[in-house]
Amino acid sequence: MKYVAQNTSIRVPEVYDWDSEAQNDIKIPYILMEYLPGTQLHKAYDEIGPIMSQLFYIEGKNDIPNVLNYTGPFGSKRELCKKLVEKFNYIRQGQMQKCDWKIIHGDFDEQNILVGNNFSIIDWKFSCTGTLWDICKYPSWI
Repeated sequence: MKYVAQNTSIRVPEVYDWDSEAQNDIKIPYILMEYLPGTQLHKAYDEIGPIMSQLFYIEGKNDIPNVLNYTGPFGSKRELCKKLVEKFNYIRQGQMQKCDWKIIHGDFDEQNILVGNNFSIIDWKFSCTGTLWDICKYPSWI
């Protein structure tokens, strides 16, 4: 969330405190963050394009690209292993100097997009970096 806030104009809530384990005073994982006022997305669909465009054009930093996606189905374990060896050789030969990864929200739907005076995106717990194919999927609510 900090990366998105620092590299885009997308408004994300500030995180005040969090604990991903249940070994704390309240015995449950939690996140305490800033409240962002706004209206749910279904009332303002026209503002989605610029937001997705910004997420598309920033790159995830220090990530390893996903080169192990093999095509399959394979006729045998031998064919699968052959494909994995090809991918390994591709990595070993240094063919992957430039990673072109994008930030993926992970739960980009109308309940997590707030509109109003400021356009905000909340609920980043499933965010990750992904490929162009990941970011170009239709949101489930379209």
